Amino acid sequence: MAYQTKFMKIAEAQAQANVGTQVGGPFGTVILDKNGKILATGRNHVLAHNDPTDHGEINAIRKACKKLGTYDLSGCTLYNIIISFYSITRKRKVHPHISNVIKLRH
Repeated sequence: MAYQTKFMKIAEAQAQANVGTQVGGPFGTVILDKNGKILATGRNHVLAHNDPTDHGEINAIRKACKKLGTYDLSGCTLYNIIISFYSITRKRKVHPHISNVIKLRH
């Protein structure tokens, strides 16, 4: 699937929602199904929930899997934005079999 600015803007809005809060870091994610429709969005809640795994991409992956009733997100695309110098690990892409990951550091 080709990069589409509109989806990165949605991910950015998720990340921006955390800027200046004590909810979590500025991470935002959107997952699209194989047809390019939004399955799930997510943002970081590490601080609010005292959970170091409560990242935006993890929340979005959980929501997408629940919505589809499977752990396999083959054919899906994940848009992830980090508004800072944070980085995400590639390991998060591997287990749910996401086909494409598009990241932007802003």
